[in-house]
Order: sequence, then C-alpha cells, then structure tokens
Amino acid sequence: METLQDAVSLPMVQRYVKKLDDGLTPPPIKVDGNVIVEGNHRYVAGRVYGKEPPSVPGVISPSQRDRIKPIKDIRVDPVDWGGH
Repeated sequence: METLQDAVSLPMVQRYVKKLDDGLTPPPIKVDGNVIVEGNHRYVAGRVYGKEPPSVPGVISPSQRDRIKPIKDIRVDPVDWGGH
C-alpha cells in the first residue's frame, strides 16, 4: 500500500486497535488503486492487529499525486491528534 500522509498518531492507532479487540468493525478506508486516500490510522491499526480493514474506492486529487509514498515510510507520532 501507499499513502499521501506523512505520519499517524500512535494514540489514535491504539484506540482503533482497542476497538478491534472489542470486536468492532471500523469504517472502510478509502483507496485509489493502491493508495490510501482516507483511513491511514485504521489501516495501520488493522495491520498491527492482523485484520485488514475493509476498503471502498476513493479518488486522489491530481495535485496530490506527487506526494504518494510507500506506507512503510509513514512516521509514528507519539502525540494524540484527537479523533475520539
């Protein structure tokens, strides 16, 4: 997978992992081909948990195409970005 995002918030990923552990199904992530358009935290949480999140089609703005990078390059930020 690839992403447009530079980082994910560790506390947000942890909350999604907890929801998965509680048996909840997260909303689908949006992907354009192989690129995550929306749902990076849910994707990372699913990978950590061992359960891929569902996905639906999304669309990348042409002006954002030069920002695409491998998901392995995403940085984990220890700061809580909210999203409760």
